[in-house]
Amino acid sequence: MQHKKYIIIGNGIAGHAAALQIRKEDTDGGILMISKEAHHTYYRLKLTEMIAHPLAEKDLYIMTEEVARDAHIDVILSHGVEEIRTDDKTVRLDNGDVWQYDKLLLATGSVSFIPKTKGEDKKNVISLRTLEDLARMKEAFARSETVTVVGGGLLGLEAAYALLEQGLRVHVVEMAPWLLPRQLDHPSSAFLTEELEEKGLLIHTDRYVTEILGEDSVTGVRLQTGEEIPCDGVLFNIGVRPETQLAKAAGLSVDKGIIVNGHMQTNVEDVYAAGDCIEYNGTCFGLWTQSNAQGRIAGTNMTGKQLLYERPKLFSQLKLGDLILFSSGDVQNYDEMREYQAEDQNFKKIFFREGKPVGAILYGDTKAMGAVNKMLDGDISFAEFKEKHIH
Repeated sequence: MQHKKYIIIGNGIAGHAAALQIRKEDTDGGILMISKEAHHTYYRLKLTEMIAHPLAEKDLYIMTEEVARDAHIDVILSHGVEEIRTDDKTVRLDNGDVWQYDKLLLATGSVSFIPKTKGEDKKNVISLRTLEDLARMKEAFARSETVTVVGGGLLGLEAAYALLEQGLRVHVVEMAPWLLPRQLDHPSSAFLTEELEEKGLLIHTDRYVTEILGEDSVTGVRLQTGEEIPCDGVLFNIGVRPETQLAKAAGLSVDKGIIVNGHMQTNVEDVYAAGDCIEYNGTCFGLWTQSNAQGRIAGTNMTGKQLLYERPKLFSQLKLGDLILFSSGDVQNYDEMREYQAEDQNFKKIFFREGKPVGAILYGDTKAMGAVNKMLDGDISFAEFKEKHIH
């Protein structure tokens, strides 16, 4: 049986951040990262960008063999963990190898969510979560003319626009009444939809797919309204679900995700979790910035410290060609909204509740996004923000 002081299952951003933080806090303890993916840690957020614009390795990978070697981090790729035994502190890999740990981190991430849909097993039905998914998608859509993207969230719109840039006809089907309902108020979303349609995307809101049509391969999708959209490819991009199977089997507390406290500790001693796989205070985050922060907290605490996770403010950015927007805070629950329109159709919206700014949208000109977050955090007043950033 082999031994490492710290074992990390998963090499996404949470696992990566934890490994580097452990090494910063403990210069001698052995670290092992185990991932069933064949690749070192990469910018998963750039997958949609890579549909139309291939990236150099230096722009894609965060962890490389050189980085791992310099930090004295051992990495096992292309092998998953099949069993965790918390009683004797061991993990068993799919190749039969058994490793013993002192501290264990589950950073197992998430999996793409595809709702049970009639015909989902047809050829050219894809989800996009990994580099392998990207390769399969490119192969599947290489001869496609029309693709339906199911899901009009940030990543769904980025993927749809990238496919449009590849010369495909692209439909976007979104279940919500308007695009980006968490990030945009209705009028802002209507303006975004108009701009996207001018660029060539075909937007269908308040709709969902009930059936994927065709024999072996896709010939179209049917919506709940009875409408049919002819297409020869379908990309599901409607969100992710925490990967909890391994944790459940090991006896960890799991609800929607692996339940952790503010120190990223699970209910089992010396076992931590971070990233997309966790649930903290009833929330599953599924966000890169959150996973990065959680990984650092977990890594620090695995070395014996007691840092507390402070949930940072949630914000979103979208960039599709020359279209760019930023949203932060609560833009739905407000009693006053002030809009500041520029001559070039760019605008800023500030949302107030009981006189206090609680949310903001920057459309077009997003240079003030740092100041927006400072305002929403109370570090600067609305008057100060307005004086410097609204003209």
